[in-house]
Amino acid sequence: MKINNSFLRPYILLCLVTLMGSDLALGQSTTFITSKNLISGEDLKKNSARGVEKIVYKNTAQGELKVHIFHAAPNTIQNSALILFHGGGFNSGSPQQFYPQARYLADFGITVICAEYRIKNKHKTTRQYSVMDAKSVMRWVYQNADELNISVDRIAVGGGSAGGYLASAVGIIEGFDDPEDDTSIPISPAALVLYNPGLQLSLKGRNHNGQAKDLKNESTLLSINDNYPPSMVLIGTEDWLTPVSKVKHFCYLVTEAGSDCKMAIYDQQEHGFFNSKRNLYDTTIRSHYFLAEQGLVLPPK
Repeated sequence: MKINNSFLRPYILLCLVTLMGSDLALGQSTTFITSKNLISGEDLKKNSARGVEKIVYKNTAQGELKVHIFHAAPNTIQNSALILFHGGGFNSGSPQQFYPQARYLADFGITVICAEYRIKNKHKTTRQYSVMDAKSVMRWVYQNADELNISVDRIAVGGGSAGGYLASAVGIIEGFDDPEDDTSIPISPAALVLYNPGLQLSLKGRNHNGQAKDLKNESTLLSINDNYPPSMVLIGTEDWLTPVSKVKHFCYLVTEAGSDCKMAIYDQQEHGFFNSKRNLYDTTIRSHYFLAEQGLVLPPK
């Protein structure tokens, strides 16, 4: 049975909590999603490229890198931004992956920026360059905040898979800065929206269990600090890259650091589920609710 979204209130859905075990800390909550409480709605992929503006934010030895900007709709502007990094294992992928989410959210007052970054198949580069570019995007948005109608303390970050790793790590991993960047510009996301993020990824090209000390400055799980932002993670129970247990551990670390963490766990869904026809609307709406809780976007109608 599908739920008619018009009868729901934004925060009621986030309060439909099923505790996944007894180790949830204060500031941590879980919503368990099955076919029975999956939210259905419009086809977000339809006309999703409408209104996108592409601007070069960086020139590299491998070519130009652009941001794909969906400006906040007139009369809704909240002076906030969401930067989204696509997935693809640092090997492939495109900013168009997040066009549907970007087009939808921009209508509620937030400027959404889908960012290009260097990837192996196209640019013949390693993961370190992807992190370098993610940091450059953050600094570019900060430097152009006035022109974009954005407050520098209202910039959220998100991403899927490898892009989720970039979003989770960009504010806490030291080094890996482009020599051309102004490193005095702070990188402090206001919130994180992570779609099946690669929380166990490292820049050395291997996964880890959160205990590999030699990966200290390359790992999200080993680098979370007291300044970590409120976070939401959307994950499938059958994810081959990031088990639910690691997401729960991530949320535990975030709450131990003094921030909030929400988990949306999708029953019987595999890695990459969030962009499927079945799940796109639901995952986008739940992300919307979370961003509205942070005061970064107008609440759903």
